[in-house]
Amino acid sequence: MPSIMTKKILKRALLVSFAIVFWLAAWEIAARTLDVDFIFPTVLQTTKTFFRLLGTSVFWKSLAHSLFRVLLGFIIGLAAGSLLAPLAFRFVLCRALISPIMSVIKATPVASFIMVLWCFVGSSPVPIVIGALMVAPLIYHNLYDAIQARDTDLSEVCAVYEVRGYRKFRYLYLPKLLEFLIPATVSGMGLCWKASIAAEIIAYTKNSIGRQIYISKAFLEGAELFAYTIAVILMSLIFERLMHFLGELVKKKCHL
Repeated sequence: MPSIMTKKILKRALLVSFAIVFWLAAWEIAARTLDVDFIFPTVLQTTKTFFRLLGTSVFWKSLAHSLFRVLLGFIIGLAAGSLLAPLAFRFVLCRALISPIMSVIKATPVASFIMVLWCFVGSSPVPIVIGALMVAPLIYHNLYDAIQARDTDLSEVCAVYEVRGYRKFRYLYLPKLLEFLIPATVSGMGLCWKASIAAEIIAYTKNSIGRQIYISKAFLEGAELFAYTIAVILMSLIFERLMHFLGELVKKKCHL
């Protein structure tokens, strides 16, 4: 007899499979109805093109460079947010200086940042900077909220018994930090992929997936445009799941 957990997993797998098949069928029907392959290719055309691209050096070179830019931008944004949040919480002046900047970054359209940066630093660094700008406010606000949400009673206990250093960080701050940081890093990774690829498209960055998407659009290669877009989606999903897995692994190692 299958266990309750097995039944739940099987049910979820069936639902996900049904949803995928449903939307692929809807895509196929819409593509065949419109019958404009150069703009809206069928599922089969896109699949064939995707696997054809997998055999080309241009695809892997573009993917490798885009991956490097996305990860570098994410790491810079993660480091900046992680550094600024404790400073803002500890010092009122830092909070007064940092919070408005983070709010401005969140509110400003990505395209505006891309165009301004393109004028000053050229096309190659733009995706990296854009990725960092998208991630930093997300990490900053989540870490700031995590520090605020710490257990004040436990904080007083640590003060009374003079618990300091790693033990204080481990029991007072780490549980809340992971609670807030794991969702932030997962969301930040997805946001970083979207923003960085958008920057590559607009800035026409050399050796990038974004540039290949732009070329596909310019030459009305609908199947290639869809195939490159699917590659970006798959990479984004893979790295989002990777961030979630690493976060859960840290929680398990720390017995949280």
